[in-house]
This record gives sequence, structure tokens and C-alpha cells, in this order.
Amino acid sequence: MAQPSFWGKLILELRTARGLTQRDLSAMASVARSTLVAIETGNTPGRIDSIEKLLSVFEYDLDAILRAPAISAKASISIGHLLPIKAR
Repeated sequence: MAQPSFWGKLILELRTARGLTQRDLSAMASVARSTLVAIETGNTPGRIDSIEKLLSVFEYDLDAILRAPAISAKASISIGHLLPIKAR
């Protein structure tokens, strides 16, 4: 089994923190459940448009995450320092 990418780990962490099922999140983001499963399990890194759709459900911005200091420093994953768009 493949290792999930940063995005797969982040989406899984956000989804479980909100108590959403994969079915819930895929419907909310208009992304196929099979795509979400593949991203979370590491079978695909995911396309940018899919990642953006999934993150938008949680009101997170892909560009803002990429600019976060911990991301550029390749620190371990943590959603604690990432703020949703509304919180900025």
C-alpha cells in the first residue's frame, strides 16, 4: 500500500476532525468518492482541481497552505497552524 501524500494526510485529518464520512465529503466537494479514497490512501497524489475542491469544503485555500512556513520547511503535518479563509 502506498503512503498518502501531504494532501492525502491533510484531507483525511480535516475530514475526520469534522466527523465527515468519505461519502459526505465527496458529495460536498463534487469529487468522486473513489478519487477521495485514492488521495487519502496514497494511490494518487490527486489533481490540483480535486484538492482545491476538497479543501474548499473546509474553507481552506490551497495557495495559503502552500505559503505557510511549516509547509515550505517540510514540517510534519498539523492543521493547528492553518487557518480557514474566514478566520484570516
